[in-house]
Amino acid sequence: MLNTNVSFVLASFAPLRFEPLVVTWLALFTAASVPLMYLWLSSGSSFPKRLAIVSFLVAGAPLLEPEVFSNAINAQIFLGLGAVVILGFDIDQSKGAWLTGFYLFIAGLSGMYAAVMAPLFIGKAILFGVYDNGSELSPKLNSLGLRTKLFSARRAWVQASVLTLTLFVQLAIFWFQRSAGKVYSTKATKFPSHTAIERFAESNFHSFFGNREGATNVLVNGGLGASGLTVVGAVLVAVIVVSVKNLLTLKLDSYSWSVLSLAFAVGTVFVLVGFADSYPHSRYQVLTSAILGLVILEMVTMVASKIRFAAPLLCGILLLSSVRAIPDDSREFITCPPEKCATWSLQIDEVQAGTRSQYQFWPFSGPWTVDSMSETDAADGEASDGEI
Repeated sequence: MLNTNVSFVLASFAPLRFEPLVVTWLALFTAASVPLMYLWLSSGSSFPKRLAIVSFLVAGAPLLEPEVFSNAINAQIFLGLGAVVILGFDIDQSKGAWLTGFYLFIAGLSGMYAAVMAPLFIGKAILFGVYDNGSELSPKLNSLGLRTKLFSARRAWVQASVLTLTLFVQLAIFWFQRSAGKVYSTKATKFPSHTAIERFAESNFHSFFGNREGATNVLVNGGLGASGLTVVGAVLVAVIVVSVKNLLTLKLDSYSWSVLSLAFAVGTVFVLVGFADSYPHSRYQVLTSAILGLVILEMVTMVASKIRFAAPLLCGILLLSSVRAIPDDSREFITCPPEKCATWSLQIDEVQAGTRSQYQFWPFSGPWTVDSMSETDAADGEASDGEI
């Protein structure tokens, strides 16, 4: 949880009244890093394609689930998405290897969403090992239309090494936490069944289009039924087989959507192995649904690359479909009434006036609270009614 801990450390330098605001804006910046990273890595792509993907990253994935928007703890999801963007689109750069390496280092130490992608980065490094002297494309790859002197196999190995290091660190932390009994008993206890994978993939389509209730309904009550799940499973297997074939035969014109499809598979398995709730809803849907959107956009823009305005048209459809996700849901994330969600400034004023003894946060399923400290107790370093 590196990003979360750093956010709180930085916020601690601000007055108490503004600390939540600092953390919130840092989380928002973390989410914004994903489209910014894509813009930087995709300088050689066509404008319509860049417009479609950036629009989706800005107004699609971040808005599909209010629970993760500007949320410091869940900002790791966006760092995981940023790692996937580097995996799928960092194929034509000659500078800035240190930036992607640093980003992956932060992302990998901030959550397993990024760290679990390490095997795919190793595969990418092996694949790009065919480059001549780490700077020139081999004749076979150059014949695919990729530009010369653009990507380095060394760069790919740096990325793979950094993320692999963070994966080992995360696994070591997880092992120690589990040994200490501080991990949910359901986490990482069994590999998901093919039915669970198929149902989760089906729910991702609902989440992708902003239908959060539909995504949850699929997980709880089932969706397409047995025959429908068979079709979903067949499509998943077919896409993965074709993706692996494209990568093994060096069809790098299909590299992005192929490796993104594998990232979707890895992300799906990780979520199903590690989720803590009764079913993988809400925040667990964001990364995989966003990757699914990138796969669809990549496939469509590749097929329709010769059709003018195809990508912006698709982008418009995606944005219109995501509008349904913007209105508030039953937990009133956006329009929480004052009697349920007291503002932070009001809580501080009431604590200072002696009319409140606890700070409230996350009013849903609770509310959760933490005991306040009086000015005298704060100076002495002691809590008034418990520990903070």
